[in-house]
Amino acid sequence: MKLLIVDDEIHIVNYIKYLIDWEKIGFCEVFTTNKGTQAKEYILQEKPELVITDVQMPTVSGLDLATVINEKNLSTRVIILSGYSDFSYAQQAIRLGAVDYLVKPIRKADLLPVVKRALDTLFLNLSEGLLDADNENKFFIDMLSSFPLTKAEEEQINSKRQSYYVSWQNSPIYRSLKFRINGKYFTVFSKEKAPSSSVKNYKKLTRENIQLEFFSEYGDVEKINYIFPEELEKFIEKENWDSLLSYLKKVEKTSHTLLYQMQLSIDLLKVLGEHFPNLHETLSLSDLFSESQNVLEYLKEFFLIQKQKEKGTAGEADYNQLIIEKIRKHIENHYSEEITLDLLSEVAHMHPVTVSRLFKEETGSTVMQYLLKIRLEEAAKLLENSNLLVRDVAVLVGYKKTQHFTKLFKEHYDATPQRYRRKIQLRGEEEDEY
Repeated sequence: MKLLIVDDEIHIVNYIKYLIDWEKIGFCEVFTTNKGTQAKEYILQEKPELVITDVQMPTVSGLDLATVINEKNLSTRVIILSGYSDFSYAQQAIRLGAVDYLVKPIRKADLLPVVKRALDTLFLNLSEGLLDADNENKFFIDMLSSFPLTKAEEEQINSKRQSYYVSWQNSPIYRSLKFRINGKYFTVFSKEKAPSSSVKNYKKLTRENIQLEFFSEYGDVEKINYIFPEELEKFIEKENWDSLLSYLKKVEKTSHTLLYQMQLSIDLLKVLGEHFPNLHETLSLSDLFSESQNVLEYLKEFFLIQKQKEKGTAGEADYNQLIIEKIRKHIENHYSEEITLDLLSEVAHMHPVTVSRLFKEETGSTVMQYLLKIRLEEAAKLLENSNLLVRDVAVLVGYKKTQHFTKLFKEHYDATPQRYRRKIQLRGEEEDEY
């Protein structure tokens, strides 16, 4: 989807641009401008799904933009911003079909719910009627596994095959079932409810097409030589975690193709879900499938945890290392977002106090010290390799207040961000002379 942000004050435009993780809620393109005339041209040419605009601007105002959208009968949704709580402006905005009228200064807590409400009016919820249970993870795992579907599951998907589709997309389709792998989205969607510009190379929703589309990313589907090993199901039934761990380690060391490993992993997730009913709900398929080894690593960790539960402290050191690595990876992948000890405790499935103690014992630093280190290292890279303003760098590494970011950066690198960048530039100039 496309988003347009327009305000005649450029600092407000930049503020809103970084206020929300737009990609996370479905926007693959964010266009910004401080000129109403340019915004009008963009709306007519690109037909964005959402426009966030100031109400008063020279030449072309926010109300003018809303009028154009109405006259052209576009599906674009509009959110109006203003520095004044003027009731007449608000009346005009609502009359023109604006989703809401927000008074500056704008806070994320105010804007995000309005954006979501705007998107809710764009597309019907795909998952309504598609899934018996509100669990898209289970839907995908059932469809991708090699096990036969139940009669009820077959009827369910057959009833949707005429109106739903499956494909890989470069950008997310709002209100679809999807997860992200290597920058692309594996998506099941209703074509009638998706913007035509977003939909490419789709196939009808059948189990065969779901498997063909997904597994084609990992190899030649027709050449796979695979049958799910019956002994694995018996190991799970008997809770023989040692044998399961040994089997997975053997798979990693043999010459099995990536395609084989993915099919085996998905089948194991399917069988485990039958023995641990809440398992599928806790998964993030985007994280799980982001790298080919992630699923096997997750399964090994799961089996090791079950083993530790049975044997008490046996294997505790290995288990602790797995937990620490999980926390590290989460911080390294999400450092630009708000990270708290409570959030990390959910990631690790441990009490916050336990997470804090364990991380300090295993690494020698606190969780927050490690987060600070990662953020400042990433900030240094941005200062070295881009021309971004310091305030933009601060936002990108997770700091809303530039002054606070500058203070932390100076304490860590013994230089302000501006001086650090200048030192790097001077060093490069000296090297060029030689």
